[in-house]
Amino acid sequence: MEMIKENTFRHVLDDDGVDPRVLRTRKLIVDGFHELLVEKDFQAISVRDITDRATINRATFYAHFVDKYALFDYVIARSFHELLRGRLTHRCGLSTENLRTLLLTVRDYLSGHLAHCTPDNQQNIHPYVIRQVHAQVHEFLVHWFKPIANDLDAAAALISWAVMGAGIHYSEDQTLEMDVEQMVTVLTQGLDGIGINLD
Repeated sequence: MEMIKENTFRHVLDDDGVDPRVLRTRKLIVDGFHELLVEKDFQAISVRDITDRATINRATFYAHFVDKYALFDYVIARSFHELLRGRLTHRCGLSTENLRTLLLTVRDYLSGHLAHCTPDNQQNIHPYVIRQVHAQVHEFLVHWFKPIANDLDAAAALISWAVMGAGIHYSEDQTLEMDVEQMVTVLTQGLDGIGINLD
């Protein structure tokens, strides 16, 4: 069995060629983990709880995940990636349409996460969710920038945190209306694009 290591973006998201038995076992683990998150605080969930719920032994769990944090990273990475992949029509390129989709997807994903968590779990696992979603947003941007230039990590970092900041802001206060067009304009044209001149 192959090991899923923490924060392995490509490995976590690529099931091509993976033994169907491995995929079935991962699904048992993930389904059991989801059930436990509804019932218990994340910090209170043990690997033993997960293995009991998934009806597997501890050795099998550890053949797939280093610990419950690696499992949680996997769950977040998969669910966010699937949502984003389902919405992006041109995944391979940087465009205003893709930036707009990225902004909305981050907001929607974080809103959905907060809506399905108990207050304790919101406090305990929200930072893990933000870290994993940000890692993927940054990875998408780096991939989009590659045809333009290979040395745009600073731009990818800046834009990825801008996207995350907007997503967090609007997911935590559902009464606010997200002005996606203004955000895309700022991301693509800077403050000059919305009439703010700093000179």
